[in-house]
Amino acid sequence: MLAVFDFDHSLVDGNTDTWVIKLLPSTMQLIREHQKKGWCWTNVMDKVFGVLHAENLTKEDYEKCFETLQFTEGMKEACHFLQTQKVPMIIISDSNSYFIDHILERDFLREAFCSVYTNPARWESSGRLHVERYHEHDCNQCPPNLCKSTVLQKYLNDCHQHFKHIVYVGDGHGDLCPCLTLKEGDYILARKGYKLLNCLQGENNSEVNAEVIPWTSGFEALQLFQKLCDT
Repeated sequence: MLAVFDFDHSLVDGNTDTWVIKLLPSTMQLIREHQKKGWCWTNVMDKVFGVLHAENLTKEDYEKCFETLQFTEGMKEACHFLQTQKVPMIIISDSNSYFIDHILERDFLREAFCSVYTNPARWESSGRLHVERYHEHDCNQCPPNLCKSTVLQKYLNDCHQHFKHIVYVGDGHGDLCPCLTLKEGDYILARKGYKLLNCLQGENNSEVNAEVIPWTSGFEALQLFQKLCDT
């Protein structure tokens, strides 16, 4: 079995990008303006990080802000179970490497995941956070910085291992593309009340081959993982 996790609103109960905007709520106006101009979200957030730096907000401010962003109920337990069973886990996320690494390390879960695929971020010597697009791709379904199905397929090709089941845990429209590549015997854990589930049950229903399981807490994911490990 392979477990694939989205990060924002899946592993953690919030959006890391909009969470950090709490440091300077006025940046929401900048975000709206650049989205109207058609900017890629990753580039918009890099602009936001520049504004936060200009306002003398530091790495310590970011980390303090993230203290209130916690894992979704039951997700830590699900990850710990998979870790004990030696099930490979990967994260594919439209967040960034600093946000994800910080939260995983804070909660002692970094070693649970064999790979994290996300937009690369780095702290410059000036104290400014900088983020770049993960890659370029040709998929017209996904945002220009990240096609999750391309990432997943490359992982599967590179690891040279056949998985009886792939379990994908997600919530948003960016998770739709990889979910539609899954086959019979795979599982999609789609969060209730979010766009992924609406798409899978609506206009994309006929394209779905994997079993769709709506979820509200990580304990439902844990139950599925326990069941699959017992079979």
